[in-house]
Amino acid sequence: ALPPRDAWEAAACKDRKSGRGEVSEGAGPGTREALVPSMAERALAKAADVVRAVAPALRASGFDIVFPTRVGVYNRAVATGDDSDLALPTMTCGDDTLAIIVGNTASMWPRFLRAYARSPEVRACSHPLDLGFVAPAMRKAFGPVLDARLPAMAGSARELRLVHETERSRVVAVARFAHAAGLAHLCPPAYLSVHPEHGPWISYRAVAVLDADASELPAAPPGGLPSPFSAEELADIRAAMAEALAGPAAAAAGSGSARSEELDGSQPCPAAPGGAADVQLSARAQRFLAVRDACDLSAGRGRFPPAMLAYHYDKRLGALRAAAEAAAGCKLDAPSAAGSAPGSACTAGSPRSVGGGE
Repeated sequence: ALPPRDAWEAAACKDRKSGRGEVSEGAGPGTREALVPSMAERALAKAADVVRAVAPALRASGFDIVFPTRVGVYNRAVATGDDSDLALPTMTCGDDTLAIIVGNTASMWPRFLRAYARSPEVRACSHPLDLGFVAPAMRKAFGPVLDARLPAMAGSARELRLVHETERSRVVAVARFAHAAGLAHLCPPAYLSVHPEHGPWISYRAVAVLDADASELPAAPPGGLPSPFSAEELADIRAAMAEALAGPAAAAAGSGSARSEELDGSQPCPAAPGGAADVQLSARAQRFLAVRDACDLSAGRGRFPPAMLAYHYDKRLGALRAAAEAAAGCKLDAPSAAGSAPGSACTAGSPRSVGGGE
């Protein structure tokens, strides 16, 4: 009897790492020997080699979080409950298949502003960041850039999931993945990722699954990345979250219009240390920003700039445009049309929120 498929995958991974092929002359269809390719046919790349190949291009675009881990870490995290259908595909090495979580800190913003200012195609996108900037950068890095810089990966299987995709078959519970893998702590009261260095000032953009060997990566921390918060700090976070969630309902009960409360309550956006607060945020955005601030143990050192916050929380294209014009030192032409134009950088998709996932 043939061993189960996961045994084939484990054997294939082991044999390729040791240089032993499994294809024997005359192996017939349906045999293990016919199903496991030899080292000469396709050698698996190592996780470190793949990261070295894609990280420079990603970081050049401001995606400075490039975190390799194993697909099995994520699949175990979603194996129970209603999210078992969110499992990621495994490849030759089974649970040791390489996955790379890509995200950014505030360093992405000036690069995006330059792209927005220079490209009418990006400005024409209904969601310029997700569809005009993030998606093309990810597809380039994990497509032609990877193949050119690491020929062993050329033609290999891979799957790229963009965090802004909303179709159930494409969704990745990326905050849970990052927590389980040891990238960032998932704070339960706020459901925000808190990075050991950057605090809550990160956003996830993509998860790439690649047919490469991640077995030599450090083990993920049992139970995920530990909480950095004291009991008192967690109480403050819970209080901020309760106020954020209660705000619209309280406004509607008091004035009959939650929308008017949001508009009338606009306030200047708090700036990062040393920055200018010249962008307005809605009252709702202010409440949820207060939750993020409560999760910040770094005194705002990595805080997103005001225009980035306005775009992230309020979907304010005007704030984006003004910031891009200020950075470019000139007025920008108005986009010819909203959405994807023929030949534009925009790609199909329905972002769950402008500015990407937490």
